[in-house]
Amino acid sequence: MKPWYQTRTRRRSASVILLAFTLLLSVIAVGQTVIVDQPIIVPVNTLSVSDIDFLNATAPKLLFTIGMRTFPAGSTVDATMEIRVIVPAYNPGVEALYIKTRRFTIVSARSITNLDLGRTESEGTAVGPVAIETNRFDPDAKKWLENIALPSGVLPAGSYDFTVNVTPLIGGTSPPSQQFTIVLSNPSAIEPVLPLNGEELMTPFPLFQWRYEGSASLSVFEKLENQGSLEEAASGVALLTTVSPTQSYQYPIVGVRPLLPGKTYVWYVEGLAPTSGGTNFVHKSALRWFSVASEGGTGAVGLGAGASSLLDELERALGPKYRPLFDQIRAQGLLPESVFRLNGKVITGAELRGVLERFRSNPEVLTSVELE
Repeated sequence: MKPWYQTRTRRRSASVILLAFTLLLSVIAVGQTVIVDQPIIVPVNTLSVSDIDFLNATAPKLLFTIGMRTFPAGSTVDATMEIRVIVPAYNPGVEALYIKTRRFTIVSARSITNLDLGRTESEGTAVGPVAIETNRFDPDAKKWLENIALPSGVLPAGSYDFTVNVTPLIGGTSPPSQQFTIVLSNPSAIEPVLPLNGEELMTPFPLFQWRYEGSASLSVFEKLENQGSLEEAASGVALLTTVSPTQSYQYPIVGVRPLLPGKTYVWYVEGLAPTSGGTNFVHKSALRWFSVASEGGTGAVGLGAGASSLLDELERALGPKYRPLFDQIRAQGLLPESVFRLNGKVITGAELRGVLERFRSNPEVLTSVELE
């Protein structure tokens, strides 16, 4: 029979070991806490089906970055991540895409982008890509997206809702979900407005107009006599290429090659929509052409269809104050002549355009207007 004091000593030792083990587990549990920062989103207007099928993407583009930190700072945590994507336009109650990663390690802090997903088979790495354990793209949702994207190659416009969960593997508590939305606008095809197709203009400084929400690039080419098509003319060297943040651009008086009377010109615009990866998705308009009237033309023949364009420019330059006057001119079917006078002096069409340009930039110089 063992002495009573030996039994008490062993019990006390066991209690000390149990207490130390409990304290150790508490420290580990605290160290397993993860803080997930608000994801950083790359602004995009268009995406393809491949862009959101991260595991099978052939040319992946950066869409988001998810930052994580451990608490207390400096601790190490093994965790997994789940990403869910819902497309409300398809079905707000269905996960179109579900991804779960394999185990990865966070040492103090770590960031994971969509480019890191599914690029390796390794587990538990503290840096670099993260392997995907589950990649479930709902087949009906994928088919629906592909059918809509087939003509243009881009996903339908609307919101794509992402939910991110990070779960520590040992102890600790899971941080709250982080949610973000990528909204695609998919700007529609760009539409040229002025000059009208085939229009004969009375001025070498036309106003170009188009319909498009966003910045656009305008290009103007001369159509040479030996060029048989608009496409051939537009494949040459442009007289002018410029980017405009608005839906119009006035051909400048100086700084570029002038448009010449009797010549034919081809133009088009390209709408620029930012995509993932910092590039631009280009919407190109159809080709349009116009000519500049030969010198010496008179009346409506010399003006051609440019008369209506001139009235529009006059109205824009003079402002809404004179709108009733222009409404009356159009109602009576009146057209401007080829002779213009400013303060009683005859001026050319080019000089008139210059005056209009000055009015637009400094409307205070205009004191009175008289139309004959």
